[in-house]
Amino acid sequence: SLMILSLPILLLQVIVAYIFFDRHWDAMSDRLVFALAGEIGMISDRVATAPNVQQVDDIIRQADRHLDLHVTVSKAQGSMKEPELSFQKFTWFDIAQKLQEQLTRKLGRPFTIRPYERDKWFEVVVRLKRGEDVHFVCPDSRLFSATTYIFILWLIGTAAVLLGIAMLFMRNQIRPIMRLAVAA
Repeated sequence: SLMILSLPILLLQVIVAYIFFDRHWDAMSDRLVFALAGEIGMISDRVATAPNVQQVDDIIRQADRHLDLHVTVSKAQGSMKEPELSFQKFTWFDIAQKLQEQLTRKLGRPFTIRPYERDKWFEVVVRLKRGEDVHFVCPDSRLFSATTYIFILWLIGTAAVLLGIAMLFMRNQIRPIMRLAVAA
């Protein structure tokens, strides 16, 4: 009897989780990557066309204040490496691959993606034509949605509560039958 109640609940939870991850997570990560790549492209273009250092500093301050992007400009050093897509934090849902595709589409300049010194941050370096590198350091939270973890907790929590209630009801329903069996 408990399996009759619990299997449909678990099956429903698995189907809902699959649909959520297939639709919501993919769409959400695509939108977050698209927005970040657009911001990096826009700032790169503005820095490349800025007439003086003071305007570049103003662009950097605005990016830090409004976009949660820490931007620095330095002289280009060496050749641009291929993006380091193998670092652990982005391999689960291929977010680094999506970011690389969007940056390739939006920038039209050489760039690289790599892990940053701080744990929950990463860096994108864009090479400008005039021999400068623009470093964008931003938190991982720019590419992940916290709703995913909340959703999973709700799924597990509701399944546990429903199974607990089902066990109480089944115990109360079976108790008179057990007494009747003992009396018989």
